[in-house]
Amino acid sequence: MCVTSFVDPSDRIVVTLFSGSVTIDEVKSSCKGIKANPKFEPDFRQFIDLSKASELHLHYQDLNQLAEVSDPFSGDAKRALVGPTALSFGIGRMYEIIVNSPSFQVFRSQMEALTWLGTSESAIRDTTVGLRDTTNVAPDAHAPSDSTPRRRAAQGRSGRGGYG
Repeated sequence: MCVTSFVDPSDRIVVTLFSGSVTIDEVKSSCKGIKANPKFEPDFRQFIDLSKASELHLHYQDLNQLAEVSDPFSGDAKRALVGPTALSFGIGRMYEIIVNSPSFQVFRSQMEALTWLGTSESAIRDTTVGLRDTTNVAPDAHAPSDSTPRRRAAQGRSGRGGYG
């Protein structure tokens, strides 16, 4: 599976990373996992990063159905998608038009997206501490996780008490 999501209830954010060749079934599976996480709330912020996706097998009909049926976020949830290539940016814009919410924005750079979301690169990195390349890992290894214990352990190792 090439879509991995981390739910961070303490920061009220979900980090979703796309890598390799991505299909709509993988996106739907990630949405299902986010929704099933007991610590997830539909108004959490979301950072979606398509930077490492090499192929995106996502079409208008699929994205429309995703928005109507599978997307676990509320219309008020502040969400930023990073699409650095023409294809990823275009797919992001297509989904932005489908969801038709000013709370969903598409950006070319991570820095712009993070600034708009009101978070930092270090906070996103802390949320995904321990994330490894998941391109060739069994699907059940991709269940959304509560990253709080790993982040706290990482903060303890670094001597930082916050998101520095």
